Order: sequence, then C-alpha cells, then structure tokens
Amino acid sequence: NMNRTEESLLGLYGYDPKGMRDWNEESQICKELPKDSIQQRVSRDRAYYKIYTDFLEAAIQGAKAISDHCINALNPMDPEKQRVYVYNQIFFSFAIDNMESLVQELGPDTSPTYTSTNHDIRNLKILHKLDIKELHILATALINYRGNRFIAQSIIPGILSADPAHTTEYGTTEEKKTIAKNEEFEELMKVICQNFGLEESVVLDGEGNSVPIYGSYEMKGIRGTDRRKYILDAVRCTPRDANYEGDDYTGAQIRPELVKMFTQAKMNEYASKKIREQREAVAADSKKEGADKTIADDEEAKEKSDIIKEMSRKNIEHVDQSLSINENFDMDDQTATTSSDKKSVDESEGASDGALVSSD
Repeated sequence: NMNRTEESLLGLYGYDPKGMRDWNEESQICKELPKDSIQQRVSRDRAYYKIYTDFLEAAIQGAKAISDHCINALNPMDPEKQRVYVYNQIFFSFAIDNMESLVQELGPDTSPTYTSTNHDIRNLKILHKLDIKELHILATALINYRGNRFIAQSIIPGILSADPAHTTEYGTTEEKKTIAKNEEFEELMKVICQNFGLEESVVLDGEGNSVPIYGSYEMKGIRGTDRRKYILDAVRCTPRDANYEGDDYTGAQIRPELVKMFTQAKMNEYASKKIREQREAVAADSKKEGADKTIADDEEAKEKSDIIKEMSRKNIEHVDQSLSINENFDMDDQTATTSSDKKSVDESEGASDGALVSSD
C-alpha cells in the first residue's frame, strides 16, 4: 500500500493536503436530512455513521500527533494540561486525572476531569438519540493515548475568531458574572430538561440578581456564524448525588438510568393513586346510586299501589253501575212481557166475543 508508505515517511497523522474536511458541517447536514420514512432514516443514520467513523479516525491520528509533539498549541505559554490544539479541523484539549475523581476544580483556567468528560459524553449520546429539532451538538470523541485523555470536538463556525462571551446566547462563560438568556434557546433547554427530568432553577449572577434558567448555568447555548444553535458543556444534566456534599464534589452526579427508574416509580405511584381514587369514586357513586334507586323503587311501588287502588275503586264503581243497569233491564223486560201477555189475553177474549156475536 503506497499510501501507508507515504504516511510512514511523511508523518501526516491523517492530514490530507488536497483539502481538509469540515467535520461540523458534514455532521450537521446529516442531521438535517429528511427522516419521514424508514428508508430515509436508514440512509440518514448510515451517512452519519460513515462521517463519525472518519471523524473518530482523524481524532485518533490527531491525538497521536499531539503526543509526539508534532503540533503547536494555540496557547503554548499555559501549563501543558491546559493547552489546546487545532488539527485537521478538530479541536483538542486535555482531561486531567486527579486522585479524587469526583472533585472538580472551578474557574475559567481549570481543565475537565475524567469524570466530567464521562458525564459530558454520556449526556451528548442521550441528546443525539433524542434528536431534538433545531438543536445541534458537536461531534465529540474521547481518546485515551499514552496515559492522557484527549477531548476531540468539531469546531463551531466562527467560535475561534469571535469572543465566546459575545456568541453565547444562553448560560454563562464568566463564572456567573453575566448570565445570558434567549427565548429560542430557552425553548430548546426546556425540552432538554423535560427529557432529563429537570425543573427550572434560579441562579444568582455577579450582581446578586436572581435569574431563572433551565438546566445548569454551565451549559452554554452558542449560535454559530451558520446561524445554527449549538449546545456545549452538557456535563450537569442530572441531579447531584446527595451522599457527596460541598462545592468540591460537583462531579458526583446521579446516572440517567437511576433518574429514569425513579421517574418511572413516581409515575407508577401517581397512576396507582389515581386509579385507587377513581375506583373509590365509582364505588361511592354506585352506592349512592343504589340508595337513590331504592328510594325511587319505593316511591314507584307506592305510586303503583295508589294507581292499582284507584283502578280497583273505579272498576268496582263501574261494576256496580253495570249491575244496576242490568237490573233495570230485567225489570223492563218483565214489565214488557206482562203487558204483552195481558194484551194477548185481551185480544183472545175479544176474538171469542166476536165469534159469539157472529153466531148469534
């Protein structure tokens, strides 16, 4: 392989003289690809996997170049562990390993620890899976090489040439001296906090004013020159561990898995309580409905009894009237029969009288 021979002779450490790749632009373009259908999502994930694999290989080569002292630092006068580098369009910095891994020094000139970088990369993975609309995160990798841990990140457009305090639209870069807020970033941070189970908190700025923000004040919302909204320093997206008190143990945080389990337990408890209350309400309504039904049945039975009594009385009166009418009919029939019989007798007697007269 002639390329491997050339690399061993020149020592380019993954650098391509023909042209450097813009890792941030490539990864953000992949995020903005359509994902409506399954095939589109597969193509999108495949493209992102290819770009991230290439980025990881370039980050490893850059870490090797830094360890071999083949790259000049941007701040060569600072201590070695606080130096930063830019190589092959990737930003490199160190993570320090201290004796107490949960202790995180504060201040603008301190380096992140192994624990804080672990929190950061884990939370970035979660944000990547959430895939929140209009929220962009940097391609990030942690490389352990020769006893050092390197943090490799893609570069936000314009971040190196501008003052971070001017480009930061949410959070702070000056240790709470000024806390920036922006409505667009606040909506994104609200969605992030909802997924991490966090509520709005109040932070005091340098002047002692109370500023309500979502998430940690160390989490920064930066708008690049490409007008995209980026989130950095997603270290403290979970609550502090109460077993470690004090300002020194800021790295002691609860894992997201425990927060998820606690949230599910609370949700199950709330659902069980609501179901129990609903069952009790249904039982009370049924009991009340049964009592009301009993009263209604009694009233209905009494009403039916009254109706039956009234109908019986009316029927008895009707029968009495019928009987009286029939008696009258019988009496009239007897009178009519007597009259007719008497008339027949009279006629017979008259006929016989006539017969006697004619014989005479």
